[in-house]
Amino acid sequence: MKWVIGLVLGFTVFGIAFASGYYLGKKFEGYQVNRVVDGDTLGVTDLRTGRAWRLRLWGIDAPEAKECGAKESKEELEKIIGGMNPKITTLGVDGFGRYVARLWVEDKEVAKTIVAAGWARVDASTESVYADLKPSLADIGEMRRLEEKAKKEGLGIWGDLCKGK
Repeated sequence: MKWVIGLVLGFTVFGIAFASGYYLGKKFEGYQVNRVVDGDTLGVTDLRTGRAWRLRLWGIDAPEAKECGAKESKEELEKIIGGMNPKITTLGVDGFGRYVARLWVEDKEVAKTIVAAGWARVDASTESVYADLKPSLADIGEMRRLEEKAKKEGLGIWGDLCKGK
């Protein structure tokens, strides 16, 4: 009878340890940015699993490689990330197989920071069938205000560099 109690206790302890590890693992924030592709796409590695992924920043659209401000947008994202390991929340996968994600560095959301600097536009597109990938109205409102302010101040793509292009 004692061995049955021991067995039940052992399974209980194992179950609690497994559940705790799973729960804590879901909250793990150990990601390393390997490369900034452009102003809204980066490569990261999950330090826990070693898995590399390509991420697209949620809610924004930065200039593409041949567009005005592409180089500067990429440099701005590199500056914002600044060697930090951001907190990342993935929301789903886009049509190009990239994870769509929200990133925070030092409690500042990266997408909002780059929009405020004028190096990305707000993207409230509805191309995705996944509701979680679409910015909420509150976030869109805040990002649109940041974008309008950048436009008024002539920052980034809204400045002299890209006027008339």
